Amino acid sequence: MRVQLTLLRGRTAAPANIEVTADGTATVGDLARAIATSPDSGLAAGPNEALTLTVGRGESLSPMLQLSNSGIVSGHHIEVVADTARREEPAARLRVIE
Repeated sequence: MRVQLTLLRGRTAAPANIEVTADGTATVGDLARAIATSPDSGLAAGPNEALTLTVGRGESLSPMLQLSNSGIVSGHHIEVVADTARREEPAARLRVIE
């Protein structure tokens, strides 16, 4: 997956145009962590801080969502944010009987 995005870096830093290349197994959380730990991002995140992305008008994506299913496309504006949603319990369980 290859997309060109605009990274919003808060009110104090100018937005940055970035190009992302990721494989099919990468998640939103993987991308958020990669951006936050990049020396050029101007962002800081703790090593154990759960991160995700907001897209467009602030829609927070699940960090476990695969990028290929996230709806992120070239031209989107994204922001790296802390994942504050509680996700301990899955929304559904599947049990195969036969």
